Amino acid sequence: EGAGRWDLSKFPKDSKGETVWDTVIDAEIARRKMLEATPIASRNEDPVNWDTSEIPTWAWIKRFHLPEAEKLNGRAAMMGY
Repeated sequence: EGAGRWDLSKFPKDSKGETVWDTVIDAEIARRKMLEATPIASRNEDPVNWDTSEIPTWAWIKRFHLPEAEKLNGRAAMMGY
């Protein structure tokens, strides 16, 4: 892992030994909220090179799209669609 990236070895693993991506997403959300509340100047010597594509697409979909889809499907069923 390079500088400015999450060290994925420090995040919990599931029973198959794979990274629990929700914890990585939680950490990135917390980091961004902290930076919004208390902006910290960045330096060229210590760049942040983290890219959201490091997290598999299915983890983003599971985290952000499936719960909303369930809510929408539930609402549609209640309204008779």
